[in-house]
Order: sequence, then C-alpha cells, then structure tokens
Amino acid sequence: MRQTLGVVIFGRRRDRDPKAGIAAFWTWWAQARDKLDTALSAGELSGIDRLLSGRVAAIHPDIAWELTAGRAARHALVLSPEGSPALRTVTERWLRAGPGADDAWEYHPARQADLGAFTRELQLGRRTFDPAKARFGAEVDHDRARVHVLVHHPDFPQLDDADRLRASFLLLDWALGEDDVERWLGEIRVTGTEQPYEVTGVRAVVAELAGQYGQDDWTLLEGIDDRGRSLEARVRVPFPRMDHPLFDLHGAVRLGYEPGEDGQPEEAENAALDAIAHGLLGRLGRSAVLGAVVTTAGTRSLHLYADHEGVVPGQVEAWAAQQPRPVSVEWTPDPGWEILRAFY
Repeated sequence: MRQTLGVVIFGRRRDRDPKAGIAAFWTWWAQARDKLDTALSAGELSGIDRLLSGRVAAIHPDIAWELTAGRAARHALVLSPEGSPALRTVTERWLRAGPGADDAWEYHPARQADLGAFTRELQLGRRTFDPAKARFGAEVDHDRARVHVLVHHPDFPQLDDADRLRASFLLLDWALGEDDVERWLGEIRVTGTEQPYEVTGVRAVVAELAGQYGQDDWTLLEGIDDRGRSLEARVRVPFPRMDHPLFDLHGAVRLGYEPGEDGQPEEAENAALDAIAHGLLGRLGRSAVLGAVVTTAGTRSLHLYADHEGVVPGQVEAWAAQQPRPVSVEWTPDPGWEILRAFY
C-alpha cells in the first residue's frame, strides 16, 4: 500500500533580490568597459574605485571586487563573496548574466589564486603587512578529503583578532583561490608557532590530495547517532558545494526500512533502497546533486541540493507520491551546505 508522509518546504529568507543590481551592472558595464580598459592600460586609476564600488554595492553591499591582470585577457574583474556562501551564489549569478570573456576582459565570481600577491605589501589598518613572510602548517585528513591548516606570520602579534583572521583568509585565497579554500580546506587556525611550509608548499599538499579524487568519489563514515544506534554515512568527496554554486536549497528525503539487528538494512533491503534512490536521481538529472546518504535506525536519508529557483521540489513531491514505502521530504535554505558540512 502506498503511503506518503508528505513534503514540507520551510519558509525561505526574504533577502534583497540581487537580480536588478546584476542587470543594472551589466547594462552599465557595456558602456564603461572600453573606457576602463583604456584607463587601466594607461595606468590611469583615478575614479575607478568610486565607479565600480557603487555598481557592485548595488548588487550587494558585502561583495568585494578586484581588478587584476587576466590569465588570458588583458584585465580581470573579480567579485568576491568574502567567505559568504549566500553571496557566492550571487556572484555566480552575476557571472552567468555577463557577456563572457574576450581579449580585453575576463570575469571571476571568486578571488583567484595569485602568487604575485605574495610579492606585494598589504596594508592592514595602519600597518604594512608582508605576505611573503607567511608560513603554513598542513595536516591531511584522507577520509574526508580535507587539509587542516595553521597560518603563521611574525607580524600577527601586532594585529588585532579581526585583522589576523582577515589576513589569514586573504593569504589562503591568494595561495589556492577562494573556491579551492572552500573545496579542500577544513579547520583553519592562526598560530604563533613557526610552521614548515611557504605558499608553494601548502599548494603542493592540496594538489597532491586533489590528485587522488575524481568527479564522483565517495567516502564511508561509520559511527553511532545521538541515541547510541549504528550510523552509516556515505559522503561525496571532496566537499562538493563549489562544483554546484547555484544549489542553495537542501532537501532531506527520508525512506523508511525494516532494520536488521545492528540497525542497518539487510542486503536485499539495502539493494531496494539503492534502487529507489537511483530512480529519483535519474528523474532529477543535473538539476540536483546527492551529497550524502545517511542510514540509521530504520531511516535512510538522502541529502539533496538544488537551485531554489528551480523545479526540483515539485519533481521530488511527484516522485514521493509514487513510492511504495513511507517517504518524507523537507526543504531548507542552506547556501553554505552547512547540513552536509557536518560530515567534513
């Protein structure tokens, strides 16, 4: 007998819609880009800060911007979410609404790796800060495909906590790129103890770890839940949020099963649950991604992520109504994938 426990969609936050600011930015950019190209090429930087700051702030006041040399083009315009997962979705929408790269300009929705930044002094408040003196410690967690990092700089004792933290993330953004900091790094801590790696060393540690993983790798985590029951979690690695920057909506799809003695499904039941999940994923295609599968005490939870502007919740609701076993679905805004991050 078919039994559907229902689909619940939690209320979504009513943040300011950035669409108008994005559209206005690109309309303005079409008229301003050639003038900015000429000014930058001639080294005439006066007024550029004021022009760009207002246009970017109209998208969101917490987004930062940078003008740098391009990798293929003469110049690069970079918008940075400054570590905010919600704003990383906004900068991705900004990029996708734009004209695309050409000989003069390329565009990036997050800060790019820039080893040249380690050769230039940085002004933090009233202090001059030399990035080249930074040293890093790195500990690899192979089970979760993460690198835990310590950041050291001899000038940190002269900085307040906020500037130390800001400097640490800037150093790592320049070392790896903002997206790869999110993808590969786990715990990041400031330390007063000298560390072994220069910037090239910590890049090498991350590159070696990255080389061990493909596009569809998973890790198995086993433990107990908060009631002492057996728990098994299959988690996609590395942390996949940056491969799907527009997927800001979390869906927990829960399937009931008859547990065995250890609380886990027997072999035939496990195969049936896998088949059900495969059918759902086949229906959703690339419009959603499965980030983790958690099994404990008679419930298998499929942790999905999708674009809140898309049609996935409706597709899942239609699928749930067709299932021969109890299914419940809950949707929660989660641009930072904080629910999934607990497994990393």
